[in-house]
Amino acid sequence: MLREGVPADRAAALEVAFARTFADRNFLADAEKSKLEITPLYGESIRQIVDDFLTMPTAVKDRLKRAIKR
Repeated sequence: MLREGVPADRAAALEVAFARTFADRNFLADAEKSKLEITPLYGESIRQIVDDFLTMPTAVKDRLKRAIKR
């Protein structure tokens, strides 16, 4: 289910972007070098992750952004 107010074309673009990332050879090579396990998610799973992020409290988003920048 799409988050209310998110245009379907935007949600579709995000889904395509995730799929392309999981298929990108450079991304996968970097993940392997870093010993990161990559388990692609598609469709409803991606929509749920995006929805969870969009609905999380601002303080949690800010903390997550700081952690990612490190």
